[in-house]
Amino acid sequence: MDSNTCSGFPLFRDGKANFDLGSGATIDLAGVWSNERRDGRNALSLAHVDGGALSVRMVEGSVRLAEGSVVDLSSGAALLADGTIVG
Repeated sequence: MDSNTCSGFPLFRDGKANFDLGSGATIDLAGVWSNERRDGRNALSLAHVDGGALSVRMVEGSVRLAEGSVVDLSSGAALLADGTIVG
């Protein structure tokens, strides 16, 4: 471990860590759409219907989302074989 890291996380010279999501960058934790009526039963796709969650916590430092960055936590849905929609 060198003087710029602590437990594997990079530090700035002042010892603070920052989380910066740059312009054009995307964190995609979105759910997916599945259609059992068209594609048949797929239990794996049902596991990914709900969107994700993101938690960024800083004791010191900052969290910055640049203009043009995207954090996608949107939900998906599923059309089940019986016509029921879930999600």
